[in-house]
Amino acid sequence: MSADVCIEPFPDGYNENVASAVLDDFLARGLIDFAIVNSIVSRSVLRILAEHYIPSVCLIHEFPTYIRPKNASLQVQLWATRTIYSARLVYENTAEQCPELKESNALIIPQGKCSPPENDTHSGSLSDPLATIEDALDLLKSYQLPDGAILIIGVGTVEFRKGVDLFIDCASRLLHACTDLPLLFAWIGPGYDPESDLNYSTFLKDQIHRLGLTDKFVFTGHIQQIGKIYEMADVLFLSSRLDPLPNTAIEAMSSGVPVVCFQNASGIADVLTDFNMDRECVVPYLRTDLAAQKIAALCNKTALRTYVGNTLKKQASSTFDMGNYSGQLADIALNCTQTVNKEKEECLRLINSDLIDLSFFPPPTLGPLTQQQAARLFVRSWRSGVQRRKPFPGFHPGIYAELNDVDLSSSTPLIHFIDAGRPKGRWRSRLISPSKNSCFENPELNSQLKIGLHIHCYYPELLSGLIEQISRQPLKQFDLLVSTTTDDGFRLAKKVTDSWQSGKAICRKVPNKGRDIGPFLTEFGDRIINDYDIIGHFHTKKSLAVADNGVVQVWVDYLLEHLIGANHHMIPTILDAFARSPKLGLVFPEDPYIVGWSANHHTARQLAEELGIEDIGYKFFNFPVGNMFWARPEALSSLFLRNFQWDDYPEEPLANDGSLLHALERMIPLIVQKHGFRHALTYIPGMTR
Repeated sequence: MSADVCIEPFPDGYNENVASAVLDDFLARGLIDFAIVNSIVSRSVLRILAEHYIPSVCLIHEFPTYIRPKNASLQVQLWATRTIYSARLVYENTAEQCPELKESNALIIPQGKCSPPENDTHSGSLSDPLATIEDALDLLKSYQLPDGAILIIGVGTVEFRKGVDLFIDCASRLLHACTDLPLLFAWIGPGYDPESDLNYSTFLKDQIHRLGLTDKFVFTGHIQQIGKIYEMADVLFLSSRLDPLPNTAIEAMSSGVPVVCFQNASGIADVLTDFNMDRECVVPYLRTDLAAQKIAALCNKTALRTYVGNTLKKQASSTFDMGNYSGQLADIALNCTQTVNKEKEECLRLINSDLIDLSFFPPPTLGPLTQQQAARLFVRSWRSGVQRRKPFPGFHPGIYAELNDVDLSSSTPLIHFIDAGRPKGRWRSRLISPSKNSCFENPELNSQLKIGLHIHCYYPELLSGLIEQISRQPLKQFDLLVSTTTDDGFRLAKKVTDSWQSGKAICRKVPNKGRDIGPFLTEFGDRIINDYDIIGHFHTKKSLAVADNGVVQVWVDYLLEHLIGANHHMIPTILDAFARSPKLGLVFPEDPYIVGWSANHHTARQLAEELGIEDIGYKFFNFPVGNMFWARPEALSSLFLRNFQWDDYPEEPLANDGSLLHALERMIPLIVQKHGFRHALTYIPGMTR
C-alpha cells in the first residue's frame, strides 16, 4: 500500500482548531477514501475526519502512562473509526486507565518493519557529534578490542524511559560475571549531553565512572545506516522501562541479533514468547541481575547465540512484514466505509428529528455545538462507548437499548427509539422542573409533612453557604441534622445552626468513616425513619486538586441548584411532588452523563442479597450521581433496618471507585423500587454539566 496523500507535521498541528483550518477545505472535496492516522500524537485530526465522514484507522504505539492529557486515549477511541494497538501490553495499559475501552473490540496488530529512506539526512539532535556510520565505526575501533570482541548494544534516545541507567547497571554486572570475555557496550542514539542535560545525562556519566566502565562503554550519538551496527552487534539489550513495540528491537531481530528484554515493559516480550524464546530472552520486570545472566549465557555460548539469532530472524521476517501489515490496514480501513456511511445516515436523521437538546447534551467544556456537531458526537460516543451522554432530559438511551436488544456496537439507540415510534417505558423518567405554583408555598399545606434535612460536613467551612441557600426557600418548618468529623467542625456547625429558627437543629460529631452515607444511616438512621415523612440528604464536597476543583464546583452547583435552588425554589417544588404522589419515593437530579456499575457490581450483588433485591443484572440505570437526594424514609426502610454499624464501612482513604459506599449510592433507586415506590428526576431547563 502506498499513500496518495501524506500530511506531514505542520505548526500547531496538535491544536484541533489549527488542524481544522488546515484540513477542512481539502477534506470537503471528498477525494479521500480513508485515512491512516499514525500515533496518538496525531489525534487532533480524528474529529475533523469524523465530521467529514472519512473512515479513519488510528495506530496506537504509545503507553498512556506518558501521554498527556490523560484523556487522549479516550479521544482516539471516540473519534477513530477503528483503533489498532501495536501490542497487547499497550492495549491493556490503556484499558486500565480508560475502563470504557474494555468493552471495545480491540485490534492488536504488530507493525511492519520500517525501512528509512536511503537518502535520509536526519542526524538526530543538533548536539549529536556523529552522523555517519564511518564515524561510529572509527569510534568503536578506537577501543582497540581484540578479534572476537562481543558488542552489546542499546538503541534509542537517551532518556529515563529507555532505561539507559539500567543498561549501564547490567553492563557492570556482565563485566564482573564474564571477566574472561572482551566485552564492549555501546548506546546508539541521540540525547547524551552531560554538559547540558543535568536531569539525566550527567548522572549517567557519573554512573559509568563510579562503576569503572569508562573504557568499556560508548555513546555513539545518532547514526545513519544503523543496519551496519546490527551486523556488528552480538546482543541487543532492550532496557526500556516502557516501550510499546520499538522498531529498534524489530530491526535487530530481523538482522539476526538476539534481543533480551523485561517482561511487562514492552510488547517485544510477548513477541519473544510467541517465538518460544522467552526462556532465553525475557526476564522479570527491571531485573537487571537476571538480564545479565541471560546475556552472559548468550555471550559465553556461541552456538546458543547463533541459534537464538537465526530463530528470531526467521520469525521476525514473517511477523513484521510491512507489505502484509499495510495490506491489513487498507482492508480494515475500507471495511470501515460501510460503518461511516451508516453513521452519516443516522446523523442526518438525528438532525432532522431535532431531538438532541443543545442546552443539555453537549458537555460545557466543548462550548456551543451545532445540531450537526452534536449529532456526530452522539452517534460516535454511543458507538465507541466513550463519553456517552443523554440526548435530552428524561431519556436514557442505555436503558432503552438494553430493554430493546439494541446492539450498541452497530446501532444508535436514539435512531431505534425514533423508528419504534418513541415509545414509553423505563427509559423515560418523570421530570420535576421549577414551578411558581407549588402548593408548599401555602403554610397550611407545608405543615402536612414532617421534613428533615441531613447535611454531612466533611468541609464545615462550606456549611454556612449551604444553610443560606436553604434559608431562602419559602418553607416554614423542617429540621436540620448536621454531622461532622472533627471537634472544630462540630463547633463551627453549632455556631452556624444556632440561629436556625425553622425547626430543630441537631449537630453530631461522627467517626470519619462511611463518608456521607455512614452518618445518614448509622448516626441518624433511627431518627430519620421514625420522625420524618421526607428527608433530604446533602454533603459538602470539593476537590483538593486545584486542577479538578473547577469541574467539581460545577458539579456541586448543579446538584444543589437542582435539589435546593439558589435561583429556583426547588425544595417546595420537590416537596409538592411528594405530596401529590404518594408512591414517589426518591427524587434526584437528572444527570447528562451515563454512569453505571463501574467497579461496584460485585459488592452491589452481595448487598442486594442482604436486602432481598433479586435483579441487579441491568447494565444501565439512573441513580443519584454524587449521592444527594430527597426521599421518603419509608422507601428506604430496608436500608435503615440493615442496621449498618461504623465498623461496616471501609477505612479511609478510599479509592475513587469500588467501595461499599459507591455500591450503596447505585443501589438506592433499586431499594426504593423494592418497596413499591418510584423515582423522579429534577431538571432545570438550560442547565447541564
